[in-house]
Amino acid sequence: MVGSMTVSVNSTPPVDLYANGTVHHAELLPASDDDHGGIIVDMKEPMDPDIFHARLRASLSLWGQQGKKGIWIKLPIAMVNLVETAVKKGFQYHHAEPNYLMLVYWIPDTPSTIPANASHRVCVGAIVLNDKREVLVVQEKSGIFQGKGVWKIPTGVVDEGEEIFMAAVREVKEETAIDTEFLEILAFRQWHKSFFEKSDLVFLCMLRPLSFDIQKQELEIEAAQVIPGSVMWQHLIHDNVLTFNILVSSIIAFLKLVFKVKQGKLMQSICFALSLSHSVIFKIINLEERKSSTPCAQYNQLRSMFWC
Repeated sequence: MVGSMTVSVNSTPPVDLYANGTVHHAELLPASDDDHGGIIVDMKEPMDPDIFHARLRASLSLWGQQGKKGIWIKLPIAMVNLVETAVKKGFQYHHAEPNYLMLVYWIPDTPSTIPANASHRVCVGAIVLNDKREVLVVQEKSGIFQGKGVWKIPTGVVDEGEEIFMAAVREVKEETAIDTEFLEILAFRQWHKSFFEKSDLVFLCMLRPLSFDIQKQELEIEAAQVIPGSVMWQHLIHDNVLTFNILVSSIIAFLKLVFKVKQGKLMQSICFALSLSHSVIFKIINLEERKSSTPCAQYNQLRSMFWC
């Protein structure tokens, strides 16, 4: 008919369903078994919502009879018109990507064992230390440090499929144009409820600079420079702002430069310091306070801010 729209549907062989002693001839959604006694429905072609509803109902009936458990439906973004139908049949959102939405349904009358969506984002912080024991630091144009004059180490999020050490090298290159060589992971920490109720896993990496001509990234970075590692700890307290990156980089600089910790003992020392939590960290700050006779008036406030 002129002006009509032809809607193609996924081709699936019809089956006979048995209910109340009656045989029903029904077509099902395209599906495959997963590795855990469930079903994956990977929608490829557009489908009319009414047809989708009929096939979904028939499919759930058959899968229930077969003892299937978790049912996954992957809907491309172009099929958003089918979401309401699935939700009304009891499906829930599981996760979303730029080009699809994943819905899930648990058939048995038992507690669901379907794994939750990914709970963490992986981030890196980069300690770039040169032969003069100077540390590469930046000031950001946005975020909680905007306009506060806070110097911090380069940080960023690990891309999908990217190795942690590659992410650290990339972030330094993007923010400062400095080429680096990855040396080791110094420490890591969880940071909860940091990104849309998700947690961060922050890996602190040690890198060695291979180039020395700093060119700050105009989009995100206000300034970039190197500063003596021995003064990094002084940036712990600044306008009531504290981050894991500044805290740990300060510990590292202090261990290396004040206590003369050798490279081979660095990781052991960092792990020991972090394992003893604030009792060690703040004793280090107090020791430097006594040596320099510099007051640390914000000690208690700092402690309550970070160790909550």
